[in-house]
Amino acid sequence: LEQLWYWLERSCGAHATSIFFLVSPWVYGNLLWIAFVAMVILVKRLFIGRFEAGPRCNSHRVEFKHWLHGRLVESHEFERACEMFINTEVLTWIYRLLGAKIGRRVQVDRLHLVEHDCLTVEDYVVFGSAINMSCDARAPWTRQATHRGDSAGLGFEPLRICQGANALDHCVFMPGVTVGERAVLGSCTLAAEGSYFAPLTIHTGSTRGRSAYLRDYSSSKAVRALEDGALRDLDNPAVWWRFNLFLCIGALFANPVHDVVWTLVYMIVYSFCSLDGDWLLGLLVGVPLLHLVLISCEILLLILAKWVVIGRYEAGDLRFFSAYHYRWMLMMLFD
Repeated sequence: LEQLWYWLERSCGAHATSIFFLVSPWVYGNLLWIAFVAMVILVKRLFIGRFEAGPRCNSHRVEFKHWLHGRLVESHEFERACEMFINTEVLTWIYRLLGAKIGRRVQVDRLHLVEHDCLTVEDYVVFGSAINMSCDARAPWTRQATHRGDSAGLGFEPLRICQGANALDHCVFMPGVTVGERAVLGSCTLAAEGSYFAPLTIHTGSTRGRSAYLRDYSSSKAVRALEDGALRDLDNPAVWWRFNLFLCIGALFANPVHDVVWTLVYMIVYSFCSLDGDWLLGLLVGVPLLHLVLISCEILLLILAKWVVIGRYEAGDLRFFSAYHYRWMLMMLFD
């Protein structure tokens, strides 16, 4: 930021301060989150190491490493950085570098997971938002730890999501779960410890600690045509990477927008308040009121953008990577 200020001062003269206030959220904000993710990956690979499936060593060193990695990947900074790159290869590679084995063309959302090394995701899997995963069989909410009364001999158990499976919003995966090929877990599905979901089956919710089986998967000709078209687009490098580039550029632009509101507040207050006289009173009164006005303007602009970009949300089956899909993702970036 200091170098940016000096460069703007030389290049823009009297306008340097205003430009600095407006540009700094994009420069500082994006680099801050990216640098934090890089730090988490380096700590995981150089200090913490792998979390292998199997019995877990009862030592303070192992417990500390597991605790430290959990604090890093569950921190606000890491989660915000991951939210920037939802449904992109960038997020997929973040999880790969943390140890997860993820196939090609996976639509990945933010995963709440500590033991990344125990996760295997095959090709063409689609995740919804807010997926929670646990591979630790020693956790008190697992059946083995509860029935045995102690956690001796227990450890990490693998999770496997097979090719073409779908796990929708707010699913919870317990240790040792396997989801078969093209199986669908609906919203809020509880995948109980050691569960196996057969290929082409649909489950959802939870009943007495287990998910509810709905039916085997079957689709109409129209839905199959949509699915076949989406798979062709997934295998088309031009379509896939164009979509990823659109989301990454949009995320880098949209992520610091909320921070811009604060910088605008201080830029305006700084312009009108002198350090002489009653500057402290002006600061205490002016900042909250001005922030309220700017936040209200931001909300109104978001409402206007919704009606301009999307219009009215309509129920129905829509194709992946269509113009509507682009507009929908654009609204999610700014929401």
